[in-house]
This record gives sequence, structure tokens and C-alpha cells, in this order.
Amino acid sequence: MTRERAHRVPRAIVAALVTLALLGSVAAPPVTAATSTTGNPTDGDLLVVDDDGDADYRSIAAAAANASDGDTVRVRPGTYDGGIELAANVTVVAPRGATVAGPGFDANESVPDTAFRVVSGSHAAPVVSGFTVTGCFDGVSAWNTTGDWVVRDTAFEYPLGNAIQAISSRGDWRVENVTVRNASEAVVAIDAGGDWVVEDSVFRGAEHAVEAASATGDWTLRNVTVTNDAGAEVDDYGVTLVGFAARNASGAWSIEDSTVRDAVVGVSAFETGGDWTVSDTTFRNVTESERYDFVMPPLPEGVGVVAARATGSWSVRNSAFVGVTGADIDATGASAGTAVDNEFQAAGDADRCVGNVRCGSAGETPTPSPSTDESPAPTVSDGPSTSISIDGPSTSVPTDGSPTATGGVEPTPSATPTGGNETTASPTQDRTATTADGPLPARLAVLALLVVGFLLGRRSG
Repeated sequence: MTRERAHRVPRAIVAALVTLALLGSVAAPPVTAATSTTGNPTDGDLLVVDDDGDADYRSIAAAAANASDGDTVRVRPGTYDGGIELAANVTVVAPRGATVAGPGFDANESVPDTAFRVVSGSHAAPVVSGFTVTGCFDGVSAWNTTGDWVVRDTAFEYPLGNAIQAISSRGDWRVENVTVRNASEAVVAIDAGGDWVVEDSVFRGAEHAVEAASATGDWTLRNVTVTNDAGAEVDDYGVTLVGFAARNASGAWSIEDSTVRDAVVGVSAFETGGDWTVSDTTFRNVTESERYDFVMPPLPEGVGVVAARATGSWSVRNSAFVGVTGADIDATGASAGTAVDNEFQAAGDADRCVGNVRCGSAGETPTPSPSTDESPAPTVSDGPSTSISIDGPSTSVPTDGSPTATGGVEPTPSATPTGGNETTASPTQDRTATTADGPLPARLAVLALLVVGFLLGRRSG
């Protein structure tokens, strides 16, 4: 009998130790290897282009057509025709600069009017770097692409339409250190579904600097300057109507460390459905324009950030509003937003914040702004609802049991603002929720240690 017991105790101890090991694996998730941001291999052939004929190719288009995944097309200084199709994971680079010139206004329809075209429907992930593109309807067209392409260190001067056109793209693309002068749109990403980044770039004289209407992916604008050197009072096609346009976008997005100057609207987040933030951004000299009245009536104008009818979670923080003639932030009919630690220097008697937003300057405790909602967006439920009033605003409770606040302003959360930052969670918040390194694995570990101690005690007894 004693021998049988002696054999059983070590097995129990081993089981307990295995349990501890498994708990350790839960608390420390494995580290995954980093993946490439461009999808381009680093090895491949080098194809050299020189318009003087002293190289492998005289045209960029010919070199790109003969390039394979991983190849590099190196372009020497010179002037080259557009119409360059990119169908592989190639790098097209001009280390000392080169110009790609389009046909301009008077070309016949048979002449290519796009400088670089990433083949539609392909998973190509090219890199374009080091060029000056001029006189093209599109500088880089990546319509309906799925690859992770990159455009960097490139200037687009007076394209007739879009500098970078990424409509319906699905890849995780990047635009870095790009300058655009006088375009209809600098970057147009309507209905883009990938995760993309635009950073360290300057866009001058574009009607819409970044047009991301109905985008469904997550995206970031970082250190981007939008300016109209002529001033927003010029009511012609050169006026900057909207710095960053995200109307109906449903992804999560952010604008950081950026500037919008001499425009009609700084950020348009009208009817957005995703969660978004604007931080450390300056809006200067934002005013009305007759051109805006013609193109986009009756949307608000002369506004720094338009959040009207936005339904996601949103905030504006650490930003400056200087010389804005309308509201600095217009949240008419929006879900509750937060605007904290901002600097407001409105022009004349312009409003600081209107609509459903808790608004405050640096060091202030944010307070709800007076609502100007005359007809807030309707609340949609799956069935009839019952109105319940308990010493406060009425709450519409659909028959499925999910309450929806009615009226222009949502109820204030039961939390205390701290130093202008986000509100802190209520002490009564559910404490049973756990994560991989939360309290549940710790409790199990203690229980396992107690089991081991008990079994060892039995063995010594």
C-alpha cells in the first residue's frame, strides 16, 4: 500500500507543474516575427535606364515591362514619358532625380496621361521613389489594387487630376515625403479598404488634399501640411476646400502632428461611422468660400473639424484653432465626442464648439457644448420602443433590451475627468473581465501552488 501511494504522489506533482507551465504560456503570448511593409524581396536584377541611350533601356516603361519580382529599375537623371505600368514587386528609383512628363492639356486621347500605373486587380507591391511628375492626369494610379505599394521622395507638379489615386485599393500602402502642387486631389482614397499611411508630406493648392470618403480600412495621416498659398478667399479652382475629407468613412483613423492652413474646412468627418482622433494639429485661417457653396451645399463651411452626425467614438485634443470664422468644432447631431487640451482663437464672434461635444481648452475641465441640433439624426431600432423617464432625460429602450439615448446630447458617463485627459472608469466597473496577463491566470497559479503544497504534505506525512 505504501509503495502504491509513493508512485501516485509524484504523478500528481508533475500534473500540477504542467498546469503552472500552461498558465505561464497563457500569461506570455508568443512573439511573432516582423513582416515586410512593402512585400518586396531585397534581391533581384538591376535594370538601368538612361534617356541618352547609354544604359540597358532608354525608357522607364520598357524596363518596368521586363522587370520581375525583386528587381530594381534604376533611372538616371533625364526626362521620360509616362504610361509606366507596374505589374510586379519592383522598385523604380531615381537616386539623383528624374522627371516623368505627361502630355498636358492638349494631348490626344491615345497618349497615356498617367505617369505610373499599378495594374488594377493585381497584388503587385512596387516602390516608386525619387521622381518629379508633371503634366499628368494621375501621377500614380493604384485603383482597385491589393498590394502594399509605396510612393516616397517624389514631387507632383500641376497634375491635371490626382497626384495619387488609390480608389478601392485593398492593400496596406504608404505615401512618404511627397510634395503636391496644384491638383484636384493630392491623395484620393475613396472606398479604400486597406490600412494605409500618409506622412511627412506637403500638399499645396489641392481642392481636397486627402479624400478618403467611404474608406473602410484603418489609416493614419502624420506630419502632413495642407496649405493654399493664395488664401482661402480666392473663389476659383485653386482654393483648398477640405484639408482632410473622411465623409462616411467607417474605419478607425487618426490625424496627428499636421497643419491645415487657408482652407474652407480643416477636417470633414461628416457622417463617419468609425472611431477617430485628431491630435496635435493646427487649423489656421479657415473661412467660407463661394466655390464651396457651389460644390458641396449645404455642408458646414469655415469650420476646423466637422463631426456632424458622426456615430463612432471620436476626440480632438492638443490642437490649435486660429482664425476660424465658423465653429472650431461642429458636432451637430453627432454621438458624444471629446475636445480637450485645445487652443481656441476664433475669428470674431465664432463659436468654439457646437453640438454634442465635451469641449475645453488646455487646463480646463471639458463641459458639454450647447447643442444646436434642430433635427438630430433619427435613432433606428429593430422594433417598437418604450420611453422611460427617471428624474432625467428620457431613454428609448428597444424591445431587444438595448437602451439608446434620445435627443441631441448623450448622457454624461459616470466618470471623473482628470487633468483634461480621457475620463477614468467608474470604480464599480466589472472586475471579473480578464486578459492574458490579468487576474484569472494569477488565481489559477495560486490554486495550483496550493495543490502542490497539499500533495507534498501528504507525501511527507
